[in-house]
Amino acid sequence: MSATPLRLLHLEDAEDDHVLISTQLRRAGLSFEIRRVDSLADFEAALKEPWDAILSDHDLPGFTGLDALALLRASGRLLPFVIVSGQIGEAMAVEAMRSGASDYILKQNLARLAPALEHAIEANESRRARIAADQEVARSRERLSELARHLQTSIEMERAAIAREIHDDVGGSLTALKFDLAWVERHTSDPQVAQRLQSALDVLNHALEASQRIMHNLRPAILDQGLVAALQEDLAAERGVRPQAEDFRQEAIPPHLFMRFVVTDAHGRRLGAGRNLAQLRAEHGERSQGAFRQALSALVASSQSVPDPASGRSARESSPLSSSRATDRRDRSSAEASAHAEAKSSQPEASEATARSSRSNGMASLREAGRRYTDWSFGELPELMELEQRVDGRRQTLIGYPALIDRQDSVELAVFDDDQQAKDEHRKGLTRLFILAMREPLKFFERN
Repeated sequence: MSATPLRLLHLEDAEDDHVLISTQLRRAGLSFEIRRVDSLADFEAALKEPWDAILSDHDLPGFTGLDALALLRASGRLLPFVIVSGQIGEAMAVEAMRSGASDYILKQNLARLAPALEHAIEANESRRARIAADQEVARSRERLSELARHLQTSIEMERAAIAREIHDDVGGSLTALKFDLAWVERHTSDPQVAQRLQSALDVLNHALEASQRIMHNLRPAILDQGLVAALQEDLAAERGVRPQAEDFRQEAIPPHLFMRFVVTDAHGRRLGAGRNLAQLRAEHGERSQGAFRQALSALVASSQSVPDPASGRSARESSPLSSSRATDRRDRSSAEASAHAEAKSSQPEASEATARSSRSNGMASLREAGRRYTDWSFGELPELMELEQRVDGRRQTLIGYPALIDRQDSVELAVFDDDQQAKDEHRKGLTRLFILAMREPLKFFERN
């Protein structure tokens, strides 16, 4: 025990018992200061002072030791509470221990009082230390959480600043340059100049696509889960409140805040407009898909004369694909690298060879559309295709999504204009292709 005298509060109505308990504690060698109170009001007032432990009789005038224990717990003080009583039944003792008493001692056996009191004080100090440690851990976790939130906020702000700079400076400059090159292309009659301008426009389109992809990658990841999830996360971080998804009522949003979509045909004629994309898809989806497949068929037919890019001939010399291209997302990095190499080293031949290879690979996949297969013998399947064509002198871009369609006994290669539809069909087609490839091994396992 500490050399500092213990401060003990004794709740006892009999002075003789108080003197007896004090004498027994001194005989045990304890150094202490003790005060006796005999009413609940005096006990409540004394709780405002610092104490090391509380000794209490069980049977007191008008109340019991359990009432005093309840008052101690209500005060929030963490003190050892030892019941010292002349008579206490076993059931009452169990109830006292369940209520939070540290121990109970019979007045006929005061020899246990000093060891029990020391043990109660030590256990209480250990409990206090454990609570203090838990509180410190909680504070450390909160500080770490605040630091993580601050770090994430800083990262998001930096990503937003970089994306904004790419969009405003790089994207704006490239778009302005594209307009200038397109103007020069329209006003030149020299075939060689037109060819070089077309190559420059291709390089520029690759650079614009790269800047758009970088901006998309820099956007907050929470946006992939939708606008509602992003708003929930933002409100939780800023206000500490996380609303439910059903709390966001879309019908309460003013119509002018929704994006407006315009549907045009291949000649630029306006077919419809509105702010409800699902409704526009329902009204014009079949027509747009038909136009897409028609344009795709025309490009497939025109691609039959595309030469091997390994040959030294230009694609424009043997194919009407001078204004059409199909690129795979996975090939864009190499195409961009070729574009930058052309700009830095002034070697147009290498860049044109890369462009011819990209066209040939993309169109090779397009030629397979409509055919059926029972194994993967059609080469690499692009994730996305961009088809550029000229209609009435204007450049037009069609985006297609290749997929495998399940035909039960085979799979068919098709190109869709809807990304989600292509994913759904492709998942079924891959499953069918796997089943077809494993048909013989499965039969063997069934037989054996």
